[in-house]
Amino acid sequence: MDSTGHSPLPPPYEPGAAAPNASDNPPRWASASDPPAFDADIVPGYDTTTPSKLYKVGKLSTLPLVTIADIKAHLLLLGAFEQLKQKCEEADVVDVQKKLPPLCTEAKWPLFLERARERFYLWVAKVINARPERSGLWHEEIPPLDVLLIWHAYLLNPIQYHEDVVRMHPILDKLSEFPLYKISSQIDLETLEMLPTEEQFHYWQRTTGDCFGLPLNTTPDADTIKTPCPSCNHTNEITWVSAPDSSGKLRGFPITWEALCTKRFAEDVVLCLKNSGATLAGTLMSSSGSPDTEKGRRLTELILGAFPGVKSVTELANHFGGA
Repeated sequence: MDSTGHSPLPPPYEPGAAAPNASDNPPRWASASDPPAFDADIVPGYDTTTPSKLYKVGKLSTLPLVTIADIKAHLLLLGAFEQLKQKCEEADVVDVQKKLPPLCTEAKWPLFLERARERFYLWVAKVINARPERSGLWHEEIPPLDVLLIWHAYLLNPIQYHEDVVRMHPILDKLSEFPLYKISSQIDLETLEMLPTEEQFHYWQRTTGDCFGLPLNTTPDADTIKTPCPSCNHTNEITWVSAPDSSGKLRGFPITWEALCTKRFAEDVVLCLKNSGATLAGTLMSSSGSPDTEKGRRLTELILGAFPGVKSVTELANHFGGA
């Protein structure tokens, strides 16, 4: 109480007409709509044991096929591929003599991939073919990003890849696995560029004779490829990009994508005609992904029956109207 005789505390609450009482409380839920009482027996318990590291795949139990670290490394690699594609599509094509109209954006990437494919087979011939045995790649043997992109895409179709290894490219069997972690460790997290080591850079140039980084643009006058004529098999050096009216004509024969595909099929057919154990592309593998030589040879013989008397690639190409 202060000097005036008043207490500094508020007066105690006095219930009156306006004061709430028990009858003013909100009513309880009606019995028909009351929520059910909690029953511990109807709530399933949580499994506190450590999840099993084995997974059922068919009738077998196996360890996880993919880990979080695998996913992170793979996403980093895919990001580098996408960044490479964007840079390629944004690059300017230098045509000093102004012979050709500028390449459209849609044409730049397919052309880049075709050149990368040639570099992949160059890497296989010069680097992988020189390896003494099947094993993982040494760090300096890891190729440039464009070559890795082709190899990665090739592996995405494991049945075709395995058939090509068995039929045409046994050299590829020297490659044990895709070096995902070695590659991802070289990719800058911010720019998504692959940064080669000095040893890697010089090893590629020394063994292949080619520059490490494939130029993002294709110069019409300077960039060429050596390819055999589908008609006479004479090796010609032609530009990757040609004028619309030339069609890559050499000795009066148009070197087109269709002509090159026909020649490849003709070579495959003639090889099977000369080798009783050979099989045509697409006939060797079973639906389970394993080689089935008996089935492959049976299908091959059925197809070869359509070309009686053919003894050379040129004869078969002429059969298709190639010349």
